Amino acid sequence: MSRVVFLSTETFGDRMAGPAIRTWELASALARLGHEVTVASTSEIKRSANFRTAVYSARSLALLLSCADTFIIQNPELLRYGEVRNPPIPLVVDLYDPFILENLEVYKDLDMRSRIGLHRADLKKLLDLISIGDYFICASERQRFFWLGILSALNRICPSTYDDDPSGRSLIGVVPFGIPDDQGLTQQGQETCEYIPGLQPEDRLLVWPGGIWSWFDPLTLIKAMEILRDDMAVPVKLLFMGVHHPDPNITVMSMAHKARQLSDEKRLTGKYVFFNEQWVPYDKRSIILSRANIVVSTHFKTMEADLSFRTRLLDAIWAKRPIVSTEGGILSDWIIEHRLGLVVPPEDPITLAHSIKSLLSNDDMLAEITRNIEAFRASLRWARCVTDLHKFCMHPRFSPDRMSGKNEIDLSRHIDSCRYSSRLTYWYKMKYRFRAEGFRGVLKAIKKRLR
Repeated sequence: MSRVVFLSTETFGDRMAGPAIRTWELASALARLGHEVTVASTSEIKRSANFRTAVYSARSLALLLSCADTFIIQNPELLRYGEVRNPPIPLVVDLYDPFILENLEVYKDLDMRSRIGLHRADLKKLLDLISIGDYFICASERQRFFWLGILSALNRICPSTYDDDPSGRSLIGVVPFGIPDDQGLTQQGQETCEYIPGLQPEDRLLVWPGGIWSWFDPLTLIKAMEILRDDMAVPVKLLFMGVHHPDPNITVMSMAHKARQLSDEKRLTGKYVFFNEQWVPYDKRSIILSRANIVVSTHFKTMEADLSFRTRLLDAIWAKRPIVSTEGGILSDWIIEHRLGLVVPPEDPITLAHSIKSLLSNDDMLAEITRNIEAFRASLRWARCVTDLHKFCMHPRFSPDRMSGKNEIDLSRHIDSCRYSSRLTYWYKMKYRFRAEGFRGVLKAIKKRLR
């Protein structure tokens, strides 16, 4: 077995977002397989684990990596460290999150000049990551084809890497997001009432299982809630599990404000639609999910949706809850293929409301879906999902093209063509933050920058 370091900028504690959850669970799975694992972050880690944890800085990073055989990163912000940009040991880059497509939605409300500047900055970060990685992982075969195209365009798939492995599996593998074992499942309790005051046993509960990000479509779901309010004899209530990101430095996205505004306009807030301001603790999420009748996730018809891997929907499979989701993405394919719930067209509140109503009114269908989920969920255990990464960590090595220096195209030319003033990019981000949070948000960001 080998010594593996996960290098992160995420917050690890009671409340964790998707990237932190993925890092934590991958580390735990590799540790159970016998690897000597360390998760290192820029802030104190406040969770117990079956692996080592550490806090690193620019000064201590070199020492940390000198005690490892390979290291793994997700966030391109880590490229500011010289040890990451010129890795002394083999580097694994986790590409499960196609952030370059997500951010096309995040900054959609800005003027075109700002959007172009921010996109060029994102593109440079992505090209930097592609240029220095020795091995890449993504979340699905569909994502893998997307990344193979980018790797080919940047000449990372070249004669030396092709001769090494014509299948390309030695360069990029598939490591899906997984689900933990049943040990963390908790039966419903009084805690649910903290998030939905006055929730009655006969009420039907829909749960939105994560944050309200700009690439999602909560507006169609809120419109469907207005229909369900008038059509259902039994009250149907909706809980958005998290509005504020667990990292306080991340801005509340504009879509969250739009969702709340629409819910207020339709007089649903506080009676039928509930927004949980703070992120639900990771170890308590099953309390809410076990009370839910249906887990719902809706999104727009975009490239991001097609390449997405809706990680928080896996919590529904873990908790054996039926799913209603918009079509698009590997998760919706699984829902159809394995009958884990219902899939609806995008931006169609009438069909969405009808699908939710039909599920809530059909006990036989709910029982069948629960049985299907029970049979399917074993294939998503983290121990199975981590196979490709485990194989690389068993025998870590530098990529043949980087090791031999035989690249026929200088990647720096591609990267240079995307360079953009860091000051100008920062100005564009401040414009976005001002729109989302006002002067208070801008001052908070400037204080962080000065520190």
